[in-house]
Amino acid sequence: MKPRFASAGRLVACVLALLLLLAALRLGRESSAPEATPSANNTSTEEGSRRSATPPAGLAREELAAVGDGEAEGIGTAGQRDAATTDYERSSVYPPSSRPLRETDRSLIDWNARYEVPRPTLGDPQLQVLFTADRAVVIGEEPLNLRFVADGAQIDGLEVSAAPLDHSAAAISITMHPKNGELHGTFEPATLGLKAPKHVRFTARYKTHRGLTEGVFIQAEVHPSATLPATFTGRFREQVEAGSLAVYAEVNVAREGYYLVDANLYSGAEPVAWTRFKGELPSGLTEIRLAFFGKVLRDHAAANTPASRTLGPYTLSQLRGALLAPGSDPELLRLAPAASTFETRVFELEELSDAAFDSPFKQAKLAKLRELAENETGPTISRQP
Repeated sequence: MKPRFASAGRLVACVLALLLLLAALRLGRESSAPEATPSANNTSTEEGSRRSATPPAGLAREELAAVGDGEAEGIGTAGQRDAATTDYERSSVYPPSSRPLRETDRSLIDWNARYEVPRPTLGDPQLQVLFTADRAVVIGEEPLNLRFVADGAQIDGLEVSAAPLDHSAAAISITMHPKNGELHGTFEPATLGLKAPKHVRFTARYKTHRGLTEGVFIQAEVHPSATLPATFTGRFREQVEAGSLAVYAEVNVAREGYYLVDANLYSGAEPVAWTRFKGELPSGLTEIRLAFFGKVLRDHAAANTPASRTLGPYTLSQLRGALLAPGSDPELLRLAPAASTFETRVFELEELSDAAFDSPFKQAKLAKLRELAENETGPTISRQP
């Protein structure tokens, strides 16, 4: 009679194989389960990662709506996906380079403003200082006006200096004079002898009444007159093209390249529209086209003078620009703002179009958003923890 097992060795091998299989199954279950590390808000890691998942910084409003704050495997709820399409349709009524201008758009209206605020000092809790200037960018030889204010306690021995950040020129001293309880001084760009546009650092050092020496600094771009890449000549012409207002501004280009030029449009003192030209300019006299989208002007009139059958006249002002110079510091080589403004004629209402902006890119994006809205879960999105 044959034995039930060929050998004791085979039995041992079978037992070992069974044990290894059980261990592998257990390891698989453990590795697929969420990690049980407690979080600060006493939620599981999986739930915590969902709550903290945020879209990348810098997305436009319509892109934020498209991303939403849904679960990691999808792109938000169906309602959020529908809202993304609606939001994009609303935000893309006007082209990206020609938009309404409102009083709240201070970065476009006060485009060269500074925003320093009083700051506390380290050595005296009662003392706050404000060090600022009348603009952020100095173009040409116009002086920069500096202002220093000490509030809450006295200071002594204020010393103000200016020097390029790259140390390409020696620092100079700036004399500060008292005026209405403040200290004022003037920086003359020529005193640094700059041969190229530079970031300049202005440092104010002082002593508190406790005898401690402290300091505060600000920066400004300085663009000497001899380095300006182009100048506005002050000559303009206007034309209605495809239902929009086009103003052509003449430019004398000393350095050919890719330029960005902005302009604001006003009705009296009220802001109406902003536009931007982007493109290559050859050297010599040339024109740039500043297009104010027809629907921007029509919508402004409908909101402010709905019964009127005419539009304008408008005033084009705050014309400013720069040459894009990658690799240089600063990378935008500024033009002096246009000294003159331009007033348009009065337009009949029907001359300017009320149609919304359209483009192949816009239609492609709308098609993609509609596709996402019809999809239950949307595409898989990989998010950072």
